[in-house]
Amino acid sequence: MNQVQEATPAMFEDVHRVLEEFDSARMRKDDWRRMLFQYPWPAENDTRGYVLLDGAKVVGFAGTIFSTQELNGKRERICNLSSWIVSRSHRWRCLELLSPILRLQSHTVVCSTPSPTTHSLFTRFGYQVLDDRVLLFPPLVTPRELAGLRGASVTTDSAEIRSGLSGEELRRYDDHRGSIGANILLRRGGRSCWATATVMHFKHIRFALVHHIGDRQLFWECLPLAKWGFFKALGAPALAVDSRFADGYRVPFAVTWTLSQPRLYRPLHVGVAPALVDGLYSELMGLRM
Repeated sequence: MNQVQEATPAMFEDVHRVLEEFDSARMRKDDWRRMLFQYPWPAENDTRGYVLLDGAKVVGFAGTIFSTQELNGKRERICNLSSWIVSRSHRWRCLELLSPILRLQSHTVVCSTPSPTTHSLFTRFGYQVLDDRVLLFPPLVTPRELAGLRGASVTTDSAEIRSGLSGEELRRYDDHRGSIGANILLRRGGRSCWATATVMHFKHIRFALVHHIGDRQLFWECLPLAKWGFFKALGAPALAVDSRFADGYRVPFAVTWTLSQPRLYRPLHVGVAPALVDGLYSELMGLRM
């Protein structure tokens, strides 16, 4: 008998056997566990998604990563989606897994890496484009950019970064200390900017894909230092940033990569604008790309 039920941390071993069907050579078993079942921030409940069962056997999984975040001064409940997969023998039942997610009305729902099928389906259900472009920055620096770095510094030292944060930024930083992300802290005058990124391979080039930028104005003003910091932390000579993080700011030359499947979201209310939603508390902080 087939049925759908909530996935709990105790189900990881059974779910992992289905996750192995993904073409994801860079993801190890512990990566899946950390990303979907034992993420480092406090979870609001034990739900880790939904499983499709054939009797007692798990034959499908759709991951849900829940968090509560402060966006524009308000506490918002967010559900990031990940890893919708059904064994080939049960693909005809795959839509059953999404039914609980499509009925979820208490959270803003984000889908950062939709497949073509997911994108088509979610769009029909009213999901909006969160972002459709990524800005790619090569390891180049202009004299004008260098001249703008007077008085600025960058550190990758975890103790220094933590001591330079407070309030919501400190909470977010602590929540992600167990992730695979690398962190930098930019400073100039009395201002600071914490940013975090993971490695992304694109066109045989190693990029630092940025998921969070604190003080965005300072980040773009000190972009060469940000590049250097992530090169030091990740060995990535180039930088990749979702285009919404640059809205309203003057950014230097970048190559625009148009996503074949735009990132999608369904905001709980109009106040959750795309620019407020970043990659923290999502699969992007644990996905090896």
